[in-house]
Amino acid sequence: MPFRQAGANGAEDQGLVSLVMKLDKLVEDTAILTTLEEYSIAAYSGDAIVAENNLVFGSMSHCGPDALLSAFPVMDAIWTFCIAPKAGWPVRGENSTVIITLAMLATLTTVIVFVVVGVLRARESKAKTQLWEAIEAINDGFVLFDKDDRLVLCNARYRELYSASAPVIQQGAKFRDIIEYGAWSGEYADAVGNEAEWIEERMAAHRDPEGEQEQRLVNGRWIKIAERKTSEGGTVGFRVDITDLKQAQHEAEAATRAITEFLTNINHEIRTPLSVIVGFVKFLARPEMLTSYKTMEKSFEADNSDPDRTRETVAAYSSDIKKCAVRIEKSAAHLHSLVQDTLDMSKVVDGGFNLNPEQVNLGLLVTECAEQFADEASRKGIDLQVDVSAVEIMADPLRLRQILFNLIGNAVKFTDSGHVNISNETGEDDTVIRIADTGPGIAEEHRQRVFEKFWQIDGTVTRKHGGTGLGLAISDALVKLHGGEIWIETGEDDTGAIFFIRLPLVQPPRCAA
Repeated sequence: MPFRQAGANGAEDQGLVSLVMKLDKLVEDTAILTTLEEYSIAAYSGDAIVAENNLVFGSMSHCGPDALLSAFPVMDAIWTFCIAPKAGWPVRGENSTVIITLAMLATLTTVIVFVVVGVLRARESKAKTQLWEAIEAINDGFVLFDKDDRLVLCNARYRELYSASAPVIQQGAKFRDIIEYGAWSGEYADAVGNEAEWIEERMAAHRDPEGEQEQRLVNGRWIKIAERKTSEGGTVGFRVDITDLKQAQHEAEAATRAITEFLTNINHEIRTPLSVIVGFVKFLARPEMLTSYKTMEKSFEADNSDPDRTRETVAAYSSDIKKCAVRIEKSAAHLHSLVQDTLDMSKVVDGGFNLNPEQVNLGLLVTECAEQFADEASRKGIDLQVDVSAVEIMADPLRLRQILFNLIGNAVKFTDSGHVNISNETGEDDTVIRIADTGPGIAEEHRQRVFEKFWQIDGTVTRKHGGTGLGLAISDALVKLHGGEIWIETGEDDTGAIFFIRLPLVQPPRCAA
């Protein structure tokens, strides 16, 4: 207890005095427990009017007019202690002072015991509350099983992760019963169709936990399991939701596969035109290897005076030279296209595209682009139809032409029969270009991914028809750069594909970020 005392020089001395008692020694030396058997003791908290509702021990009859009452503040409440000898207070006598003193001591002892026990219980309750609140605040699932593998406690996140097993996740439930319920309820993806074996494998891992496990649930979530044994033989475990991490991992793996497929495809595509160029350049460098050159040479050696025959041999040689040049030109153009697509894709990845917008006659531009594929469509017997109004839009003509070349080129390339129809519909603020074909179409699950960088439905298709497979990704980036959008739908009667391009009429295009 604190104290203050005036010193010799008039200053005030201050200090703290502590009294330490051994309750068990005090009880033993004073034989207080034996003495207390002769007394009636009661304790209640709060107002005496409602004391019956707050009685802790004893009876309110012990708090009558003959009882000694003492009130103390304990744990934010006023506690009243009552004590009276069962045989009544002595009126006078040599033992009356002793009895009263013992009564007071008994009351004091009871109060001390109540205070100590109350403080300890309050601390214990506070510690339990803090621990439980901390466990509940964890974003991961927490669970504790005792040495008999019965559930002691788990937080709400644990129940949330295993929602299908929630009915049996109760205190006292055995771990095996919980996972059996979940397995036979179809909660664990790897257990479906293999429940009994899966349960035994899971039990073995639970009995002797080593490292961490990954668990896939049927709702698509992935859970990382970490379990450790306690010193008493129980099991404490964490359940961490790693769904986002697994999704990112799968996407990274898919991107790696896509890039590998792209590199394989681009390697094949580049080698093909290079082989053609190298092969035909050899003929130009050594024309004597051409049959037409040899025929012409023999004609001159024969001193044939027939001018028509000479002209024919020269014309045949000239024709071969032109064929070589045409093949070289086409291969060089194809090679240039491959390199350009690769460079454009690098700009898409790095955000390096810039537009030069100007007023463009959409109908005229679409017609010019479609004419580039007229011969190929005619050769395949495809009806190429163009019905686009002469609407004026603000766009970069070079990049818009690139978009149309990609989409119209794909429509003609992948359509073996039927038609390719190009039309548009103009509203107040924008125009929507529609490119429909009767080709094989694109499955619904692939429609969003076809615009992803380096992604291909099937690399063998790309190699069969040529190209890098980057056209749609580049077109998507360019359309968005114009402030528009591009999407795909299934054609009529579930055949073919329809690509839609929405472009604003007057909204100025944006530069790549």
